[in-house]
Amino acid sequence: RKGFSEAPEPVKAMLVDATYNMGTQVLGFKKLSAALESENYEEAARQLLNTANVDGQGLKGLAKRRAESYNLAVTDNPIVEVEQKTDGTIIYRSKDGGEVFRYTPEGGRHEKSSPGKIQLWERHETLSAKNVVTEQDAL
Repeated sequence: RKGFSEAPEPVKAMLVDATYNMGTQVLGFKKLSAALESENYEEAARQLLNTANVDGQGLKGLAKRRAESYNLAVTDNPIVEVEQKTDGTIIYRSKDGGEVFRYTPEGGRHEKSSPGKIQLWERHETLSAKNVVTEQDAL
């Protein structure tokens, strides 16, 4: 598929993860395909953030997984918090508190997903710090 083979490895990993969860329907996402073809990998990653649902109902845990995939592909503005509201709305926030993305699944909040926030930054920062140490050790 055009765009996939040219994509950086973290973007490929993000797409494989999404395809594993959602099947080949991922290939039919027009905005995602356009972003890949134009090598706009941040937009491609954003296009997968609104797929944190099962049968149209939002899941905070799956939103966290999508945020972690996004952070692999977009390292300069990582998502550090995922929040799910009572109505199912999922909000992804960056370190400065700004919204990276927000969406409300058609079916609302999944019954097994409780409203609330999940913090991601400490984990992302730790992984980044480990990568820096590894790179320095390699020199």
